[in-house]
Amino acid sequence: MLLKTSDYSKNTPHPGSVELHEVLTRFVEPPFLFNEQGWEKWGLMGLLADFAVYYTQGDIVEIGIGESSFYFTHIAKKYGRKVYHCDIQVSDYENLSTVPDFFSDDNLMHCGPSDEFFANVELPKIALGFIDGDHLHQQVEKDFNNLFPLVTDNGYIFFHDLHPMDEEGTQENVCGDGYIFRQKLEQRGDVDVFTFPTSAWEAGLTIVRKIPHNAPYFQRNGRDDI
Repeated sequence: MLLKTSDYSKNTPHPGSVELHEVLTRFVEPPFLFNEQGWEKWGLMGLLADFAVYYTQGDIVEIGIGESSFYFTHIAKKYGRKVYHCDIQVSDYENLSTVPDFFSDDNLMHCGPSDEFFANVELPKIALGFIDGDHLHQQVEKDFNNLFPLVTDNGYIFFHDLHPMDEEGTQENVCGDGYIFRQKLEQRGDVDVFTFPTSAWEAGLTIVRKIPHNAPYFQRNGRDDI
């Protein structure tokens, strides 16, 4: 079932979410992209997401909500888009919904597994997708395969946790083995892939661009198409 933010009670503010929002809104120029922690958390993602949505038609899909949701909500408001959120934890939605006057009914929220989300929610064309749910590579690949057909030409999918900081980070309760799917993507000819290894909590921010099928030869990458 797809719920709107107004379906959740806002009577009891969640201290952690309110404090997080207060921190995130103390940014330098450009607005709402960086906080005092600079590159170490989501500032780079906010900057690149703003760029991606500015130049690309379509809405935003987020698999796995949290601090990133503030950035996508701000960008969606800025450019008149909608955000489709998916997370398995209803408490995450309840916490985020207590931030006064930030989320709106343009934030459409699904509480449940991402497989269920893609099966039951009618999604429009997508300018930007963000995959930060189950980190096992089979599920990361499944989320990508469900989302990729919806992404517009030259649209983007961002990933978190596909570049573990060390071998310990490959454990299931940290980054898991999602990096295996990143390595598969890097061999494909229909996407461009780049990973910033030291951003996003030091777990990597991977950027995938969907290359149009009719792109001229001089705009393609050097790999064979699949």
